[in-house]
Amino acid sequence: DLMKRLRLVLPSAVLLLLVPVLLLSAVPVFSAEKKPDQKLSLIARLTTELLLRQHFSEKKIDAALADDVLKEYLRMMDPSRIFFLSEDVESFRKREPVLLASLRSGDLSFAFEVHSLFLRRLTEYRDFSKEFLAAPIRYDRAETFDFDRAEAEWPKTEAEQRVLWAKRLKNEVIVSTLSDRVLRDEAKKDDSSVDPGELYFADHLKPAERILRRVERSLKTYQEMEPIEVTEIYLVAVSSVFDPHSGYMSPSTGEDYDVHLSLSLTGIGAVLTSKEGYTTVVEVVANGPADKEGTLKANDRIIAVRQEGGEDVDIIDMPLAKVVSQIRGKEGTRVTLTILSADKGGLAVPKKVVLPRGQVPMKAAESHGAAGSY
Repeated sequence: DLMKRLRLVLPSAVLLLLVPVLLLSAVPVFSAEKKPDQKLSLIARLTTELLLRQHFSEKKIDAALADDVLKEYLRMMDPSRIFFLSEDVESFRKREPVLLASLRSGDLSFAFEVHSLFLRRLTEYRDFSKEFLAAPIRYDRAETFDFDRAEAEWPKTEAEQRVLWAKRLKNEVIVSTLSDRVLRDEAKKDDSSVDPGELYFADHLKPAERILRRVERSLKTYQEMEPIEVTEIYLVAVSSVFDPHSGYMSPSTGEDYDVHLSLSLTGIGAVLTSKEGYTTVVEVVANGPADKEGTLKANDRIIAVRQEGGEDVDIIDMPLAKVVSQIRGKEGTRVTLTILSADKGGLAVPKKVVLPRGQVPMKAAESHGAAGSY
């Protein structure tokens, strides 16, 4: 077989495009610098041309399209707007006039420069978190933190950024501490039939320790990204601008999608997305395992996953693909999810739901395209 597939997911269908084997035959060994090579350049060039020439939306190559691409890429990289400074964003905007032309020529340097800066800021956040969480936290002054910063202003200075980091960490400590306290109190009730060990994280870490481990894991995920993964994030941002149901798939993601669409698809039957660091339920698939169990609802947030005989794995800030790999499994096995119920809003405390893995109705699963049902 001398051909491999370069995939673009378009609305209501999966368009499989044949390109030379040199594109995707094997993932080469990359240096820690994460620089794109000629194969990735060719992928970018072909993907961009296919979108511009064949996508039904027939978008014009203009300043508005370039602006949308930049906004979507930054939204994917820094959805809470706490890592990039306003001056960073302004420097990115200076590249807008040549952004689309660069893509059409296969130039991915912009994507890798943004990724490199994000990795540096995430490393700074890890170092800041270590220092902040090691010291006593003050609770003697009134403060507010808006955790939904999707439309907020980018921090103007490093000092302003550090204030945001401190508030975010303090908020996470408070939420984690109160959740543990509420759950333990619930377990102590005379009429409670729930094992206390089933109510809170089995790691038994203190809130600060758990949060720091989460930050470390997030940093490690980005540090270990291969250049093809960096490229995928950028091309997903580009394709989603043409239509929210369009997307680009790397070889590994494409293989995962094959499993998703196989006739033997098994899972819990829930359409998931990643929102503000949380794996969030978009929809519970009708007649799937989760729907039949009845607890999981749309907009619930999943914060931990436990396999049979295992311990809870904190999945906050974990890439969606890794979360999905933990939720999926053989038919007949069970998976335990720790969720925050949407109907409780900001007052939600963690609760566990044990779900069987089973057949997911294919008609419902296919209708969600690349988003998928798990």
